[in-house]
Amino acid sequence: MKFNWGTGLFIFILVFLGLCITFMIYAFRQNINLVQEGYYEKGVDFDREKSSAERSVLFSGQINIDNINNHVVVAFPDSFMNDVRDAEILFYRPSDNHKDVTVKLTGDTLVLPREKFIPGRYIVRISWIKNKEEFIVEKEFSVK
Repeated sequence: MKFNWGTGLFIFILVFLGLCITFMIYAFRQNINLVQEGYYEKGVDFDREKSSAERSVLFSGQINIDNINNHVVVAFPDSFMNDVRDAEILFYRPSDNHKDVTVKLTGDTLVLPREKFIPGRYIVRISWIKNKEEFIVEKEFSVK
């Protein structure tokens, strides 16, 4: 068999198509975490969440999140738990939503072991209901 330009062109096209198919298989196997689960459902409730966040502005500065002695500590004001129900804290990890941590709040201070978290950036979303009104506070936090 003689190697000419037609054979070279055929080999080039086969290699190119093989690379394209390999890249497509690789791309489809990647885990993409650009948005949270239920993104569209949360968009419908945007006005409700916005008004809840506006009501919560005065609590935002009073809630502290710190790394202390291999623990993540979330501290609330002293009178925070009076008439509070359905309090929940979500540690949302934007780069991998499978590493999110959700905790129900029962007291004024929450202490979590650092082993529950992998180092990196989290968006902490604290939500609760007090006097039949919903409150939401979001803060950024880094686990070191």
